[in-house]
Amino acid sequence: VTDIAGTTRDVLEEQINLDGITLNLVDTAGIRDTDDIVEKIGVDRALKYAESADLVIYVIDASTSLDESDYEIIKLLKNKNAIVLLNKSDLETKITTDDIKKLLDKKVISISAREHFGIDELEEKIDHSQEIGQRRMTISSALKQDQQDLKELGLQLQTLFAQANVKNMADYDVVYKDSLEQAKIRTQVEALKKSLNDDLTQLTKTNPAELEQQLHELNDQIAAANNEVSDLQQQNAQVQVKLNNLADSTAVFEARQDLANTETNFESSSKEYLANLLAAKWIGRSLDLASNERFPKMLKAAKEYLALLTGGRYVDLELGKKLTVIRKDGKKRDVKYLSRGTAEQLYFALKLAFVEQIKDEINLPILIDDSFANFDDHRIKYIEQLLKKISENNQVLIFTAQENLVEKLGIQPLTFTKGNQNA
Repeated sequence: VTDIAGTTRDVLEEQINLDGITLNLVDTAGIRDTDDIVEKIGVDRALKYAESADLVIYVIDASTSLDESDYEIIKLLKNKNAIVLLNKSDLETKITTDDIKKLLDKKVISISAREHFGIDELEEKIDHSQEIGQRRMTISSALKQDQQDLKELGLQLQTLFAQANVKNMADYDVVYKDSLEQAKIRTQVEALKKSLNDDLTQLTKTNPAELEQQLHELNDQIAAANNEVSDLQQQNAQVQVKLNNLADSTAVFEARQDLANTETNFESSSKEYLANLLAAKWIGRSLDLASNERFPKMLKAAKEYLALLTGGRYVDLELGKKLTVIRKDGKKRDVKYLSRGTAEQLYFALKLAFVEQIKDEINLPILIDDSFANFDDHRIKYIEQLLKKISENNQVLIFTAQENLVEKLGIQPLTFTKGNQNA
């Protein structure tokens, strides 16, 4: 390497670290046309390195005009990743960045090696070019792998063509469609075999001519059956016309009316009979329960309910030839001498005691229809206490037309108005 233009032929290499990126810097001889053998060796080496370099940094002396070698290098850099440096930009320049950009679509940076400006921009551009270079290498590697995979796939495809005895993809597609059709036919054949099962053997032994004869006979039978059906349809139409004529007659209308009345009467009588039968069963069952050692228990419960309803004024009952009520002071009184309110309390206590004793066999709801009409406020209070007790085991339905009774009992009522079907 010398400082005389056209005599450099060796290459200088050096590594630097730029923000964690290792750069291999290569300084070559100037590139220009020459007939000098020694200089040509240097130029050839420079072209070789420029061809393989990831990034070419072309330094131009901005204080001098471009010469023929500069234009040759600019042509070389058009398809390369390159940065153009206009050095000595601190001096009076004869070349500007716009001049270079008109000739070469690359990044142009004005620098001064002596004054150290433009260096930061150069470092930033080198870093960016390094990233682009890495991506280019990755893409190039992937492209080479894709090309290799494509080559292998091509070989596999040729192998498939050879196995299928075809020359190209169009022929192979025809063969493939034929194979699909054959597979479909084989599937249909297998399904038909399974469907025929044992009949398949018999079918293979059958004479086609005989089958044709049997088919002809069956077609004749079908034709005869169709004719018979047609005749029957015609007869049915005639009968339907006669039925319609009969339906329009007065006699038929009256007969239908009588039948409807009979059906209505039968339905009403059936309901009444079933209701009576069910009531008879309930009464019989109640009598059976009452006679099954339940009466003493019922009488005891009636005493308790009567004492509760009367506020403790009547505490006992005696049943001989007639029913007697015993007061708290021990005095006895016949039922016929009780006040109406007390008599109703006694009747209500007896009913509740009966329902209580048969609840394990028949759990009946308790219906009360204005039984408290003659009760004063004290009796209503006793009734309220009793209702809370018995409603724990039985459903209690109270029917009354007394609004004051509803208020005294404190129960939310369901109101039914005459002529209104909705409660």
